[in-house]
Amino acid sequence: MLHCQGLQEIIVHKEDTGRLLEILDVRKAMGPDGVSGWTLKEYKDQLLDPIWEMVTISLKKMESTTGMEESQHTPHIQRRKVN
Repeated sequence: MLHCQGLQEIIVHKEDTGRLLEILDVRKAMGPDGVSGWTLKEYKDQLLDPIWEMVTISLKKMESTTGMEESQHTPHIQRRKVN
């Protein structure tokens, strides 16, 4: 379990991350990384540890920037018009 406090409290459990990999919709298109949902679901046992490590590192980096100005660690969100 990783517990991170920053702009808001975030608690992530490794088991929940594994469950999310189990329920991926394999019919959806690949993301920008080029990895299909089928691949993530099929190889979830091998990918859970590396994915968990990426999540952990990302949240720890976010936590370490909480002393910086908000504009330096607030993500830029692009909005697009939906018809």
